[in-house]
Amino acid sequence: MKNIVDYPSSSDEETENPTLKRKLIPELKQTSSKKMPKLPSFFGDSTKPESSDGTGKKRTVPHASNSWATYVYFQVDFTDEKEKLVNYCTGLEPIQEQHISLSRTVYLKHHQLDMFVTSVRNAIQNMKSFDISFAQTACLTNDENTRSFLTLEIGNGYIQLLDYMKQINKVMKEYKQPIFYNPPRFHTSIGWALNKDTVTSIEIPQPCLNPITSRLFYLSRLYIKQGHYIHHIDLQ
Repeated sequence: MKNIVDYPSSSDEETENPTLKRKLIPELKQTSSKKMPKLPSFFGDSTKPESSDGTGKKRTVPHASNSWATYVYFQVDFTDEKEKLVNYCTGLEPIQEQHISLSRTVYLKHHQLDMFVTSVRNAIQNMKSFDISFAQTACLTNDENTRSFLTLEIGNGYIQLLDYMKQINKVMKEYKQPIFYNPPRFHTSIGWALNKDTVTSIEIPQPCLNPITSRLFYLSRLYIKQGHYIHHIDLQ
């Protein structure tokens, strides 16, 4: 399991927001891990001045007034299948909701929020619902090497996700925000750990993955999270 994902390191609730960066991870042996803090959220009108969250991890994006963390994603649900993987995920903090990101986390002003949602809605208005499936597990870590994630990478549906990402990139350019990484590695995250060797040492037997990798997931709704607000756009 190699490759890297960039997760912002700030805020206060548990959620996941993947944005991509490419980089190799060496295979490492598992070491004993410390009790892990809850995975912070990346969202909210950022007003706190502190530079760390109390766990010793530095924030990569300083808090600023009227700065709303925003990102675009699909959501998938395989709760029943995921429960069967728990016995093989020793040392990981579970991620409760599974997202497939189409954008980096960007920061908008309050007066831009509604306009941004309208821009995304217009950009994808002629696009249709589609099926995706997951192909394999991968270990991904953030740019600062402070957290690593056990993920499932997309197989079927990659081209459709790419088409959606291209439309979201156009909107990001319109708002002078960074676009998604190229080439993207679309995925959803299952759990995380402070040490990447905790993740890379995990081996899930293929029979336990088959119920997920053999299943098709129908994506018919796009989500936009802006601070504590969540918008959705139903697809054709």
